[in-house]
Amino acid sequence: MFKFLDNKSSGSFAKNKAITGFIEWTGKKGDFTPQNAVTLPANLEKPALPHLANIHGLDHAATRVRALERNNAIIEFMELTTYSFDFAVFVKSLNSITSVARLSKDDFAMVFTSGIEPFRVDTDPGPTETFIHNYGTRVHHMAFQTDHIEETYDTLKKDGMEFLVELVGSEDEGLKQTFSAPSPHTMIVNEYIHRYEGFDGFFTKSNVGMLTKATAKQ
Repeated sequence: MFKFLDNKSSGSFAKNKAITGFIEWTGKKGDFTPQNAVTLPANLEKPALPHLANIHGLDHAATRVRALERNNAIIEFMELTTYSFDFAVFVKSLNSITSVARLSKDDFAMVFTSGIEPFRVDTDPGPTETFIHNYGTRVHHMAFQTDHIEETYDTLKKDGMEFLVELVGSEDEGLKQTFSAPSPHTMIVNEYIHRYEGFDGFFTKSNVGMLTKATAKQ
């Protein structure tokens, strides 16, 4: 037996009634593994390479949502969690808006990026809505807190990692970031981010613009 919440009436999971359903297992009970699936080892370890020690916890994850669904997606996430809307950055030249929901300045953040206007074939929709048109709504990148980001970036490149953009930002601006090329297995981009001591923000508008522009290379 399973339960899920019907969101057809108000668009909010949190306010709608639960529906009970039943499922019959034709194979091993509780096993959702599809045919021909390969089981991955559960004891994966991070390689003991010096530059990888500079890469730490998850800073934020960024999803791509359609312009027409942006508000509903953010509101639903906040209703399902204790997160609050923090701020949004508009990049009008690329038809893109990046919205951030945060629990506190020290916690993992959730980022929603969409077009300002919906995808249209008769105009340049920009890289965000084009990505959604081609690949659907999904997680676009996962950002990792990174020390010594210049050295780490250079070494990752020497190791064969490809990037959509070089390091953007500066110590004077308080922030440096970069995007890797998408994984061939998951399509997810790695972001490496370093905030310098004294920087009390989350993003800078110039960095958001340069990183958004770089996603057009995907």
